[in-house]
Amino acid sequence: MTTIALPCPPSGLPTKADLTNMFNQITAIPSDIEAQIEELKTKAQTDTRETLERIQNLENEMKEKTGEERARVQAQIDALKNGEDPLGIVSELEDTIKDIEDTIETISDLFTPWWEKGKIRQLEKEAEDAFTELVQEFHIYIPVKMMEMISKIVPVEFTVPILGISIDVLRIMDGDYQAELKAQISGVTEEYTTKLETLQSDFESGKLEQDAYDSALGMLDDEKAKVLDALYMMVPEQYRYFDGEFGVECTEWKAKLTWSYIKNEIMEWCTMSLFKLLDKLIGMFKEIWDALGLPDLPIPLSFDMAAWVRAVIDMVVAKYQEEMDRIVGDIEKLQNFDVEQELADLEQDAKDKVKEVEDKVTEVEDKINNFDAQKELEDQLAKLQGDIISEIMELSIPLPAPFDISIQDIMGGEIEGKVQCLEDKINQICTAARDWKIIAMKELFNIWLKKIKKFLDAIGLGKLLDFLTLTFCDVLELIGLPLEIPLPGLDKLSALGVLPPVLTGDILASHDRPKITLPTLSDDDIPDFENMAEEEFQEFLDGLV
Repeated sequence: MTTIALPCPPSGLPTKADLTNMFNQITAIPSDIEAQIEELKTKAQTDTRETLERIQNLENEMKEKTGEERARVQAQIDALKNGEDPLGIVSELEDTIKDIEDTIETISDLFTPWWEKGKIRQLEKEAEDAFTELVQEFHIYIPVKMMEMISKIVPVEFTVPILGISIDVLRIMDGDYQAELKAQISGVTEEYTTKLETLQSDFESGKLEQDAYDSALGMLDDEKAKVLDALYMMVPEQYRYFDGEFGVECTEWKAKLTWSYIKNEIMEWCTMSLFKLLDKLIGMFKEIWDALGLPDLPIPLSFDMAAWVRAVIDMVVAKYQEEMDRIVGDIEKLQNFDVEQELADLEQDAKDKVKEVEDKVTEVEDKINNFDAQKELEDQLAKLQGDIISEIMELSIPLPAPFDISIQDIMGGEIEGKVQCLEDKINQICTAARDWKIIAMKELFNIWLKKIKKFLDAIGLGKLLDFLTLTFCDVLELIGLPLEIPLPGLDKLSALGVLPPVLTGDILASHDRPKITLPTLSDDDIPDFENMAEEEFQEFLDGLV
């Protein structure tokens, strides 16, 4: 069976665009196959001459057949006459569509809870949100493991309050714990669950009529929404979307946004904690640090990414709003166009220009008769929204090199998809830019950490550097996620000569990887400076330089 492999670069991590586009290729397979089925059916219907010749040949062949062989040939003739596919190719393709659709569901189940299925399924958004979370997970997992190792020397408090919720960062990679937190954000509290179960029980037992049940359920859902809204309103305004500002109001997406913001806050807490912990270690072992003459701890980026992102988005959207209004106005004018009055005016103004008037009349009539206001509006607004996103994606962070990266590069390229939502695109851009700031600070820290290897070795924390070799796929494997996904039916498609063009290149590769183990630290790895004699410690210092 063919397997789909997640992109696993030898260092670092793939971009969100790499991951999302890979999955979107898979979701495109059913529609591609359906298109090929239609082509096969069209060919069977239009290629009459060839079909008739095949029928004639089979009828001649049947004269020499008896029993089961004759029945088989007759079945082929009947199928041809009915426009069916005698070879069963269409049936094979339809079965493969079902296999692949089942596989897509399997993928979403495998990546739970990072992958959340929406009440109204939008696979492209679900995939992009899931891979956004997994990239965030990478930038949380390694710093947390590093802090665990440092906690052997410096005490670390791993419970962090965010939006009024106490979060145990050590458990944040646990799927069940994440699902519990997401339910809490969405208002699915223990109290809500108890009330819902009681309500359903009363309805099923007949204690409540349908109207009373619907009314009580609506009130319960309102209580749940209030819990989410209270948390959502604590998210800084520049990060809040899906509240109707750009035309989309969706409770489910507001819950996802709130959780994504919490994950970003955890990322920032982890990164800033590493800065603080290393500062403490330098203070604790100042004599060692001074003896080595190493570079100072870097200063974290203080650039207000949130304010900048929101400002540029508002600027670009405002720029295009006037154009949107003009488009809507022009279309309304065309919808309300008075053809008779226009024609009368033309006739009055052009007495001696009969031919010109006739041409103009024809042009006006064609414009009106063929005008589809709704489609024109949708096409114009879709183009305008695409222009907005393109302009935002081309903007660069206003920082000196190497931090003057474009939004397009932060996203890792264009994310291809059939469903486009301006507000969701803007939210994804905002999330990516917000996360990038934390990632950039973490990379600054990691570069510096490599430069102070002598200090880390001296105090027994040299294994911290081993965490920096872990790749994205290493982390996925460590938290129990698959790197390869079986995709049934591809061999069948290839044999039939209808393998969709999206399945090319590295997506069909497989991974041959050694088992990943986490670096560990024992008590014996840490020098016992407290019980070291002064003369012995001086010899230790002398040996460092």
